[in-house]
Amino acid sequence: MTINSFKQSKLKPAGDRKKLIDWRLEFMTHLAQGLKDNSWNEVEEAKHNNYIRINGESYRAVSLADDSPLSKFANSGSCELATIKQHFGKTPASKDGEWLEKKRERRLQSRIIQQALINNRNLLTDSIFGKALEGMFDELIFALDEVSFGDVKHRPLEVGRENSRCDLVAIGKVGNEIFPVVIELKSERSLDRLLVQLDDASNEIMEHLPQFSSLLNALTGMSVSKAVVRKILVWPALVSGRPDRKETADICEERGKAGMFFVEYSPNKFSSPEEIQYSLRTY
Repeated sequence: MTINSFKQSKLKPAGDRKKLIDWRLEFMTHLAQGLKDNSWNEVEEAKHNNYIRINGESYRAVSLADDSPLSKFANSGSCELATIKQHFGKTPASKDGEWLEKKRERRLQSRIIQQALINNRNLLTDSIFGKALEGMFDELIFALDEVSFGDVKHRPLEVGRENSRCDLVAIGKVGNEIFPVVIELKSERSLDRLLVQLDDASNEIMEHLPQFSSLLNALTGMSVSKAVVRKILVWPALVSGRPDRKETADICEERGKAGMFFVEYSPNKFSSPEEIQYSLRTY
């Protein structure tokens, strides 16, 4: 794998946030292509709870096991696939039941990624999105997770605002239109904060659309044809005493957020992600 040659020919920019993000997206595209060039079998590895996350500047070995969802096998990443394979030989620390109960969205994210990879990245074959989003997308293909745009060194943060980050990024197709899709998974219904997160991630993708489109193409083989980002929010269903769905729909429409997809799961306790019940609400 010739990762170092990319670093040498494309020096990492300093002091310019936009150029830095463009550089990282181009480097991630190079990493994605490296997995294909080296015939990384993500389907079989996912069956064994192994997942390679593509970070801004390296690969990361990540667990998809339900007792250690999205846990790292090693403290550091690597640009060398041989090193990542060695990391998978380690055992990530398992989590106790209380921790797992508090991290429902992390378990969901881990399961979504695993099922997608096993099914050639097709999210619609999974019981989570397949049941909820039937007829809404012709295709919905998983691309990558935990996408972070910039950092505190390269972005002047607003008070009370964090760096732009999204849980999952996919590529969707409806008819002849192909577009990026951002997905957030949450364990509580905090609409204001979630709308900000989805908007921030969407705006970042649009600002860097040429580089991001190349990354999506390297991961999925699909080319973006429409400059629009669709949004999906996965969160708990309403419980007694909370506002009804109509109120949430009205709020979204008033704020110009109509057309978002909401996938809801039962807020009751569960022992495994498979026990969650899903339904679709498009607001």
